[in-house]
Amino acid sequence: MKNQVNWYKRLNPNTQAPAVLVCFPYAGGGVSVYRPWTRAFTDNFEIIAADLPGRDSRLKEAPWEDLEAIVAMLAMGLEPLIAGRPFAFFGHSFGALLAFETARYLRRQRAELPFCLFASGREAPSRREPGRHLHNLPDDEFVDEMISRYDGIPQMLLDEPDLLALFMPAMKADLRLTETYDYVPDAPFDFPLHILSGRNDKRLTPDLLRPWSQHTKQPAPVTYFDGGHFFIRESQFPVTRYVSLTLHALLAESELELA
Repeated sequence: MKNQVNWYKRLNPNTQAPAVLVCFPYAGGGVSVYRPWTRAFTDNFEIIAADLPGRDSRLKEAPWEDLEAIVAMLAMGLEPLIAGRPFAFFGHSFGALLAFETARYLRRQRAELPFCLFASGREAPSRREPGRHLHNLPDDEFVDEMISRYDGIPQMLLDEPDLLALFMPAMKADLRLTETYDYVPDAPFDFPLHILSGRNDKRLTPDLLRPWSQHTKQPAPVTYFDGGHFFIRESQFPVTRYVSLTLHALLAESELELA
């Protein structure tokens, strides 16, 4: 089994940073999704990103198709990287589901929990986005639907069919996990949730986003940014600024002084 630490990559290695932001990628995405974020954060935060099988440095591995197993590895791999520091989760789309379920796994294990979770570009776990499943479509139809529904495949991959074929298994595996996910009710978290969405992401209606508030005893504000489903690319600076300011404010409220 893959070494637990290898389920994450340090994007701005800094074990002296007083806090950590843990990022989870969207379907088919890898650690490269969050590499540009390192420019937006000071030395107060070390950024680590989930490194899942079937992409980036683990491209030669088959993607995993068991959500519980993935979440267990993600949870167990955190401790040596966090090293007792306060940490927050950020996940976009499929990554928001990974962040949510990893936090629930940590709670079941009575482990340290994040002080905040940012759920970006995804409906509340207790809701299901309408529309047919995509993960079992033929490749050509899958690509067409991903573009139509999410504008979700970078042009670089569309221009290189052989390269796109390498990423297709991970995209489909992740889509299968998110499309067949069955929410199991549990107690709300004690830490706040912050919900992010694109103004032009018409599939994520307020009725799908508001129920995130049921999963926390704290506030769960919904904040909109310019762009569609992948607004974290289109509005990268406003998103990272919002996340950074929110993290600093929450840590200040908890009376943790950052260097």
